[in-house]
Amino acid sequence: MQNTYDATSYFKDFFQNMLSFSKAFDFKDYMSKLDFNKVMEINKKNSQCASEINDIINNKAQCIMMKQSEMFQNNVKNLMEAFQNFPSNTNDPNDIIAKQNQLYQISMKQNMEYAKEIANLFTQANMEVFQKYIEQMQENMSEYSENAMRQAQKVEKASQQQQKKDNFS
Repeated sequence: MQNTYDATSYFKDFFQNMLSFSKAFDFKDYMSKLDFNKVMEINKKNSQCASEINDIINNKAQCIMMKQSEMFQNNVKNLMEAFQNFPSNTNDPNDIIAKQNQLYQISMKQNMEYAKEIANLFTQANMEVFQKYIEQMQENMSEYSENAMRQAQKVEKASQQQQKKDNFS
């Protein structure tokens, strides 16, 4: 038994459902009242916001990369100093192990501090990006709301004028 997928049937059902959905709303009336200039203005602001967010991300990424480079250079410098100061005149394995342990602890402590700094930089970058995004979404919602209220007032005014005409007839 072979089970085949009938894409034609699926799309036919999909478009019939969309047609039923569109009949539930008077899109023709809605589209005539839609302020396309306002929509385009909001989309332009969204694009500008996206560009600003991209700039923030690029700047923060450069900052993080520079910090990582600085950390790497410090690690190499510290490692070179540790090798120069490593006791070469001892044959006692306990002294060597103790010195290696000390170097390991210093290195781990420094690397954990570096990891914390990098995590803080990422957190700050994310917060800045999300704050910018949230501000733009709030501005959009405010503009959509104001636009809807203006449209509702126009419809109410037109309805009142129509009622006056109907009353005089």
